[in-house]
Amino acid sequence: MNNVFMPQEYRPRPSGAELDGAHSPQAMEYLNSSLFSNGLSNHFTLCIGPKSDMVIQTIERQLDKVSTIITLYLEEMYQTWSWYCRNGTINFVIKTGFQRCQSIVPKKIYFRSAYSDSNSIHANKLYDFVNLLNIYRGEILCHPIEHQLNNSKMLQAALTIIPASLHSKKVKCPTSYIIKSVKNFNQLNLKNLVVKSLSGMRSDVVDKEIFQQWNQSAVNHLPVLFQEKISGYDVRVHSLNNKFYAKRVYQNKRSRTYRYNITKSLLVDYTLLDDIEKFCTAVLKSESLNLAGIDFKVDDENNYFCFEINPGPGWSAYYKNDGFKKNEFVYDLIEYLSHG
Repeated sequence: MNNVFMPQEYRPRPSGAELDGAHSPQAMEYLNSSLFSNGLSNHFTLCIGPKSDMVIQTIERQLDKVSTIITLYLEEMYQTWSWYCRNGTINFVIKTGFQRCQSIVPKKIYFRSAYSDSNSIHANKLYDFVNLLNIYRGEILCHPIEHQLNNSKMLQAALTIIPASLHSKKVKCPTSYIIKSVKNFNQLNLKNLVVKSLSGMRSDVVDKEIFQQWNQSAVNHLPVLFQEKISGYDVRVHSLNNKFYAKRVYQNKRSRTYRYNITKSLLVDYTLLDDIEKFCTAVLKSESLNLAGIDFKVDDENNYFCFEINPGPGWSAYYKNDGFKKNEFVYDLIEYLSHG
């Protein structure tokens, strides 16, 4: 893709989100879900996602004493679990032992996003399941449809972040430029800008030192998002059921990304100002989100610049080393999934 300004190495795929054929059972014997009667159990929550997803793995480690949460891998759909619709109700069939299965109707589903190459054996499975979620009547945390605004950073800013920031004394939206043409590119003050993904595609966020080395002629082909470079520290806010959990990120200066490399950064609990909580409440209400991540950078004048609202946050990077009883967010999430 020579016509893309940002090189592939700066557009890494989300860790753990790919459905990999290496995780698939060798035998392709499908469960015959039509043999089972309607599910009678409706007190279960299903956590469904890729086998390598760290959020799913973190949840699994907390389930020794929790009997109402079941984790299912997308790679194993139709082999170790399946589903069918009857009388408008979606029933899940889950293997519980040799020639033994259980049919249930879950009270809620927690879905972790995934992707698959079109030629993968998992492509049709993922397509089937995402469409299934569109007709499920129960609660879905991180429904794929909730990602629509986040798939366009500028649309989310225009419809969610900017309107909410107008009622806040502290929150601002960084100045952004969508550029297509080398002529317009040359008119920018590159010293004070960073470049990042314009869409829902994950990308590193880098400044002039790096992006000036890229193929500038590619700006003629596809629009590129340049954004005001903010000096300060990063804050990630997670929300669950109208409650907020915040971490300040102490950046590793060796990281090539302008923002943070979470695996090499120090995370510290952070207390939010009332004004910031009100802003977070407003944007979550605007997008009807129950579980989300909100990214801020706080400048030297204590202004909070909001970059995005992530409707499917990979929170395990912020809490992966914390114990179940020690960490409030993980404890509250397990409680919410268990009891509602």
